[in-house]
Amino acid sequence: MADPLAIATATTQFTEQTIKVVRLCKKVYEKVQDGPEEVRVWRSELEQLRALVEEIQHSPALGSPALENDQVILSTIQHCTAVSTGLCAIFDRFDFDHSDPLGRKTWKAIGGLAKESDIRDLFTQLERLKSTLSLQIQVINSHQSHQQSSQLSQVLENVVQSPVQTGTEEERCLQALFVTDPTSDRNAIITAKGKRTAGTCEWIISTEGYKTWENAPESSILWISGPPGKGKTFISIFLTQHLEANVVSSCCNLVYFFCDNKVSTRNTAVNILRGLMYQLIQHHEGLLSLVMEHWKVQQRGLFSESSFERLWAIFQAMVLSLIDTRIYCVLDALDECSEASLEPLLYKLTELFNSDNSARHNVKLAILSRRHPVCLPEALSTFNHVRLDDERHDIGLYIQDQVSALGTRKGIHDADFLKHIKAVFHDRAEGTFLWVSFMIADLNKKSAWEIESSLQQLPRGLDAVYGRILDQIKPGDQAVVTELLTWITLAQVPLSVSELCEALQIEGTEFMNREELCKSYIEACGHLLQSSEMDDNRYFGLRRSWLNEITEPLPPVTVIGFVHQSAKDFMLSKSPHPGMMECHRDGDQGHLTICRRLLQLLLQQVPSHRLVKDYAPLESYAALCWPDHMRQLDKVSTLELIRENKECVGSTPAYPGCHFYILPAIWG
Repeated sequence: MADPLAIATATTQFTEQTIKVVRLCKKVYEKVQDGPEEVRVWRSELEQLRALVEEIQHSPALGSPALENDQVILSTIQHCTAVSTGLCAIFDRFDFDHSDPLGRKTWKAIGGLAKESDIRDLFTQLERLKSTLSLQIQVINSHQSHQQSSQLSQVLENVVQSPVQTGTEEERCLQALFVTDPTSDRNAIITAKGKRTAGTCEWIISTEGYKTWENAPESSILWISGPPGKGKTFISIFLTQHLEANVVSSCCNLVYFFCDNKVSTRNTAVNILRGLMYQLIQHHEGLLSLVMEHWKVQQRGLFSESSFERLWAIFQAMVLSLIDTRIYCVLDALDECSEASLEPLLYKLTELFNSDNSARHNVKLAILSRRHPVCLPEALSTFNHVRLDDERHDIGLYIQDQVSALGTRKGIHDADFLKHIKAVFHDRAEGTFLWVSFMIADLNKKSAWEIESSLQQLPRGLDAVYGRILDQIKPGDQAVVTELLTWITLAQVPLSVSELCEALQIEGTEFMNREELCKSYIEACGHLLQSSEMDDNRYFGLRRSWLNEITEPLPPVTVIGFVHQSAKDFMLSKSPHPGMMECHRDGDQGHLTICRRLLQLLLQQVPSHRLVKDYAPLESYAALCWPDHMRQLDKVSTLELIRENKECVGSTPAYPGCHFYILPAIWG
């Protein structure tokens, strides 16, 4: 058993080093114009790690004969100090007085770029050590039996004795496995949609379905379903936060994943499995060995979209090996997973939770989704089920909160007027939070007297909102907006503003460039569309197999997508609507339009010596994705396209590297 004084000394040494590193990180953030974006995150992680160490130091259980992991704690803190000392040594050598010719300090000029890889490796080590210390706090605070405490202590000792070393095959495997950070995804949703209104979502844990799911000793599935805009994602956020608060004080793990059909890293079954597996390994590093035996043979191919069966086998082996650990898993918006990969995932999940297998693992799985596609109710209807259709309490609180805030902003103090606004919202929202947020955004642009006259014109339900947007598009803009929405609806990956300009062949005017014109068309679509920034790794990662020349970081790319899945559903709806334009409802015609434009780009002879920056923005998308659009065509449209582009038929690519340029390959 370690001497508590030794732990106190180690804690003091670590704290001193941490303060130095935090100050140096702050200096980088404030004085260097192009330092790593993670600097702020690193500072925060250091502060969290220091808080964990201090929590351990002040624990009354420390030094107790019943506690068997004092030596592990001391070793871990000393390891943290050594890593922090290494960071200090690197940061201390930076020349903060050096500047570029423009007088601004750059990351490269101060010597940071040369050491960035080492810095990232050291912070990665600290993050792993923080996970280890979090587990140690669970041991210290555990009110479980001595046997369970000893079991956890052994797990901790194993983790400390066999950490994943930087630069090793194990680390390369982990880097390849990583697909998205669920905590960042959750925070991004909160940033985009706002914080949860106080009092909402809490009712879910009082439902019979939830209580049965949580209290049952065996593993089980809880399916929470509801129509679009009913607040399912906010319930997912609440559940993950609620479970986090409970996981901290018990021997349980929480893993979660937020699906998003607009984001390629979050809309397939393979990426869901990768996300969950990565999180489990963060909790139990020993699980990495289950991946490594396959990684040694397949390398990055192990994590490709064709490896679903192999990844499922590894994931299942992971959860079966953790029979003594309760695992809570929350999957949000599973309906936004591509249907082709959703069906096999649902089949595997139902098999895992059937009566024969449920006793072999300790997983509590909560799935939140719509009831479409039909494979969802077919697979999940026999499990615990909570329907959101008739829940009115949350929407009432949300309307109350939003209308009160509107009244404050607009100086509306008349109680009857505010009551009238709330009544109209209750009547026309049809229980959807999204409708409320849209209408509040619209009313925020009006004066108090305009609000009163606008209330009776508010559309009823989401489809009416989207239809009104299309109705209000100026006649002179309708053709361009129709084509714009066609591309956004049917595109295989998110498209940037520059790519959309190229797709629509928009030309600038005397006073506006083409990007500005394109943005004006996007703005005309109101609540249908939204822009978001995608970092260069994610954006170009979708095109990486073609754009092999990219070797340096590029600025974030603004991509355009639908504001919500319900907006895309509306555009694809076959139901007639007076504001609906035929081109996007007729998917075959839309894909034909896109194919024609992509082939037009590819037919242009492209000199092989051109650099990536010289390519037209849409060419990478054209080279990679035109076959996907062509596969959507019926036979008549396919033959029509071939007749129009006879020079494409054959085996000769339009330019070196364009290996997709063979029409016969489409039919296999």
